Parts: sequence; C-alpha cells; structure tokens
Amino acid sequence: MKKNWLDIILFLGVALMITVSAVIFIKTYEKKEIIEEGIQVEAEVLESPNSCDNLGRRPPYSKIKYLNKIFIKKTGNDICHLVSQQKYVTVYSNKSGDEIIFFEEYNSMQFVYAIGIFLIAIGIIIKKIIERN
Repeated sequence: MKKNWLDIILFLGVALMITVSAVIFIKTYEKKEIIEEGIQVEAEVLESPNSCDNLGRRPPYSKIKYLNKIFIKKTGNDICHLVSQQKYVTVYSNKSGDEIIFFEEYNSMQFVYAIGIFLIAIGIIIKKIIERN
C-alpha cells in the first residue's frame, strides 16, 4: 500500500515538472518572438519605484500603459533603472499590442532550463519503467 502512494506522488511530481517545463518553454518562445519582431513602442509609466537603490528580496511592480491597456511588470534590478522616475519607457510589443516586454526580460537560457527540467522528468520515467521490468 505504501509503495502505491509513493508511485502516485512520484507520478504527480513528474507531471508537474513536465507542465512547468512546457510553460517556461512557451513563455520564453513568446518573448523571443516579440523581440525578433523588433516592434519598439513608447509606453507611459503610471507607477514605478522612486529609487532603485534598495529593492530588497521581493522586487516591486510597475504599472505601464500602452494602447489603453495597463501592464503590471515586476521591477527587478535589471529593469528598475528603465522605469524609475520616468514618464515614458521604450518597450517591445507584438503586432496586436496585447503584450509588452522589456528587452531585459528575455533570457535565452530559460530554454535550457525548460529542456533540463523536461529531461530530468523523462529520466525519472525511464528509470521507473526499467525498475518495474
């Protein structure tokens, strides 16, 4: 009975790993497409941190308005200097204008992270299949 519960927990963990890797891969691919389209637009900064000196462990958020839509962006150390005490900021947008990102938000290494998580999940599945036979 105990082994069955462990198998169920292992299966759920592997399913979660595969789901997380798929989400990371898809979101990173979307950011890559927006950057490759190269559509730079000016967006209005509604709210931003007053200072980038002491952001702490939990970075604040900024509100950015583009095409009458308000986007809430996490303002980490790499983005804070772009929005702090600014009225407008240059961002990348897709053709429909329903998504904006900063160039600094795209990190191609996230593809590697997603593939790594996926391969670990597949390795666990293969190991479990080999153990059963």
